[in-house]
Amino acid sequence: MKRQNNMYRLFGWPLFAILIGWAGTLGCTPARAQSTASLSPDREDRQPCFPNAIYIDRNEAGGLLSDLEVISPYGLLSVLSLEKGLTFMTSGDIGAETWFNVRGFGRDNSRLILMLLDGRTLNLATNHTIEFDDIPVNIIDQITIYPGPVPVQYGGYQTVIDIKTIHNEDLLQTQVVAGSRDTYRMSAVVSKGGRFHYLAQMSADMSKADSYKTLSGVLSDFQYGNRQVATLLPTLKMGYEITRNIDLVAQAGLVDYKKMYDSALHQDDESSRRRKMQNYTLWLKPGRESQLDYAFSFFHTREKEHLHCVFPENTEYNMHWGNQKRYLTGLKGYYRHPVINGVALKAGGEAQWTEGNSDDDYLYFVYKNRQNYYSAFLQSELNLWKGGYVNAGIRMDGQKDVSGNYFSPVFAASQSVLGDRLTLYATYGVTHRWIPLNEVNTFYQPISTIVSFGPPVSSADELSLSANKLNMERTRAFDAGIKGELLDKKLNLGINYFYMKNKGQLGTTIFEIAEVTGTEYLAMTKVDRNFPGYDISHGMEFEAGYAPLESLRLFANATYYMRTKTERDKEVDVFGSVPAAGQFVLAYDGNAIIPGAYTWLSNAGVIYKPVTDATLNAVVRYRSKMADPIMKFGNDPGKEYIGAFATVDIAGAYNVLKRSAYVVKVTACVSNLFDRSYQTFIHYPMSGRFVAAGFTVTLK
Repeated sequence: MKRQNNMYRLFGWPLFAILIGWAGTLGCTPARAQSTASLSPDREDRQPCFPNAIYIDRNEAGGLLSDLEVISPYGLLSVLSLEKGLTFMTSGDIGAETWFNVRGFGRDNSRLILMLLDGRTLNLATNHTIEFDDIPVNIIDQITIYPGPVPVQYGGYQTVIDIKTIHNEDLLQTQVVAGSRDTYRMSAVVSKGGRFHYLAQMSADMSKADSYKTLSGVLSDFQYGNRQVATLLPTLKMGYEITRNIDLVAQAGLVDYKKMYDSALHQDDESSRRRKMQNYTLWLKPGRESQLDYAFSFFHTREKEHLHCVFPENTEYNMHWGNQKRYLTGLKGYYRHPVINGVALKAGGEAQWTEGNSDDDYLYFVYKNRQNYYSAFLQSELNLWKGGYVNAGIRMDGQKDVSGNYFSPVFAASQSVLGDRLTLYATYGVTHRWIPLNEVNTFYQPISTIVSFGPPVSSADELSLSANKLNMERTRAFDAGIKGELLDKKLNLGINYFYMKNKGQLGTTIFEIAEVTGTEYLAMTKVDRNFPGYDISHGMEFEAGYAPLESLRLFANATYYMRTKTERDKEVDVFGSVPAAGQFVLAYDGNAIIPGAYTWLSNAGVIYKPVTDATLNAVVRYRSKMADPIMKFGNDPGKEYIGAFATVDIAGAYNVLKRSAYVVKVTACVSNLFDRSYQTFIHYPMSGRFVAAGFTVTLK
């Protein structure tokens, strides 16, 4: 649904969003979310929420979050990819380009996903991609994942990963880890609870990654040079409960990340990526004893990045990113009000402003360097009968350079039966994706950048092409299933069907008639525009968890994809052997959604505590043969299959010293135990066996 009203779009909705909004995006957490964490008892403080949300808690995950995967080479990605429908694809070793894949959708550095840290947007300011190196894992308290549909409170993206850090509690802890490939990780946390509360943490990682590794397939002639990765992540959070209903919190974080792709120069410049980010947030939320439910935040992000890397597909290619500066300023918030018993309303909104510039000629900021976004939402929550829950909402999204406002309805319902042992649920929703500054920029690039066919064009500025209207992408999603808790909640079972369809993505090339001083020529425009088709993914998900003993927990899940395709609209004419006006160049038409599609994803694991102070973990991951993974260069990219693979990770932790004043825990982990050779991104081998060990000291 969309309405064209420029004055209302420019002034009315942003004011409405600001007045009822403010920020925080501190949404509800699910009453019962099936995940690896669901093997533990319920927490009574959870509010009812979207029934298909996935919930991970640092204490309830049985050591998976803190022991098994945090010290693995892929860190938080390893934890998230243990959940149903979630996996990641990466072009090789630590610090490589990563695509997080949710139910078959994983486009270009996961820019369809909204990632939040304590309510603040973590997506990079001008292209909306996400970087998992930005997150201080040692202070994560809980993670809520909305795979789609997403509650109207979030919107603007297809999927949400909402991460919250430790807040208002006492903790004094340090950790040191050493591992393969000269990997070292160190962290320290100091946290104090009370009316005046604070948290300070510092973490640092460094590794030589997969230096001198040879790639495979058509890239087998390319060998990495001396590669290095280093990350520094300090965080400071301070708050004061002014009253029981007002907790004022100031938070600041720094990201300093550098990856050396090779010690050799590339086109007379260092082959590296260096990214610095400063994050500042001021937010209001209820105090510990408050009965209110609201949040307000103001945040500002400053980013600096230099990227000059070698592409093995084309070693002569020059990125022309230069030194970039990017800025993001925003505010967002909500207020939830119980109207009567069993009925509550939540209203809120957000507004963001982005800006970017570069000292090179990359298209990100050459023609447009500012963009803004705004939204407002209203949501109702009903608990009018025993075991029933209904969530219905509407969201409005708008942004500069995009015509009209876009309205997105979302509906969710669940019903528990048989004494709450079984829960049936269904969710349906629409989201409209905010288009990042770099895509808007490319869409509006001038005619002078168009590639023309025919006689040389003496003055490209004289070309005139048909105007193109930029529209937001639209995703429709449906999810329905049944979840059960049997045998006194020792056995958890779940099965569900999901359907996701994304319409109107950018990144299309078309042949058009161009006119130069009265003469018409055929031109292949390089302007991004909405794809005349859609991505579609649907399938089934299965999960089970069993805790026969207090000391033993087992879990397993699987996702079966019935269809994951990119397809054009039927009426679209596609480029053949002889180009003609109106034909589209659609390299991905009829192929799997970029960067490829699995038929099966599955995970299984065991968490065992032989004694009170010891934990043993083992995890098996299976990924089936991947269809149509596409290389990035050219309009007719090469396509090959990636074979199926399974990997095994094991870990153990033991409290070697446990005193009244302190605890010393030793942890060891082996990822890819059997040194399996496999790929998740075509022609880029993943890391082999990785061994790490360390210790954690916690003072009481």
